[in-house]
Amino acid sequence: MSIRRDSRDALRRLAERYGIAPSYQSMMDSKTIHPPDETLFAALRALGADVATNQDVSEAYERRRAEEWTTICNPTAAVWDGQAEVEVRLPSRHSTTDVQFTLKLEDGSEQSTVSRSAE
Repeated sequence: MSIRRDSRDALRRLAERYGIAPSYQSMMDSKTIHPPDETLFAALRALGADVATNQDVSEAYERRRAEEWTTICNPTAAVWDGQAEVEVRLPSRHSTTDVQFTLKLEDGSEQSTVSRSAE
């Protein structure tokens, strides 16, 4: 499957929306590796994206973007070097509200924290 550069860029943006790294650094020679588009399509489909062809990418991107705003946060997050970044989406009426978070870790333990509003 051969696709144009703008289509490839759109595919990579969609992959990022789903938490898929569209490239990575080779451990052997530190070169940036871009997986084949077919690999990104397969990973996206495995995560529930309705993408069968390049023509589906833009619509799938807009659907994913809309879905993200109907949930407070993604159900999972990757942790690198002990650091996790979790994006939280709340209605603006909660911008001055303290928010308590409880994270459940793979081992079943939990960590709680409070995010204080900046009033």
